[in-house]
This record gives sequence, C-alpha cells and structure tokens, in this order.
Amino acid sequence: MMSETFVIDIWSDVVCPFCYLGSRQLTAALERFEHREDVTLRHRAFELDPRAQFAYDDRWLSWWPQSTPLPVAQVHTMHERLENNAHALA
Repeated sequence: MMSETFVIDIWSDVVCPFCYLGSRQLTAALERFEHREDVTLRHRAFELDPRAQFAYDDRWLSWWPQSTPLPVAQVHTMHERLENNAHALA
C-alpha cells in the first residue's frame, strides 16, 4: 500500500502529436495500475517551436521535414509509427 501521492509532471506542447500520444499512453497505463488513486498527473505547457506559424496551408509532412535536421525518410518513418501507435490506442 502506497502512503504518499506520486506526482508526474507532463511537459508537452498542445499541438505536438507525439506529446498527445505519450500522454494517452501514460493515462492508459495508469488505468491498469493498482495504485492509480495515489498518482497525480500535472500537465505543463511547453512550446516546442516558438517560431511556428499559427496555421499552415500544406499538410505537415510538406513543411516539417524542412524544420528539422532529421532525414526526410526518418520523418516519414516516425509519422508512420505515430499513426500505428495511435490506432493501437483506439
């Protein structure tokens, strides 16, 4: 039996799909955790890209690869993995 509350600070950007997925995965894991009532989640805002535009005309895959030093193929692989993990949560 836990005697103290365990606090988890979640720092994320509200528009980041990876942050959202990670938060959903943590929530799903905590639902299965025996001592869930002893865990408190504190969501904190963090802006990943302060230079980001408010809106983009194109799909994110057309501009995001140019905004990161990662190879385009790796960006596409990351996106596919993100989609597969998101479908697994549904």
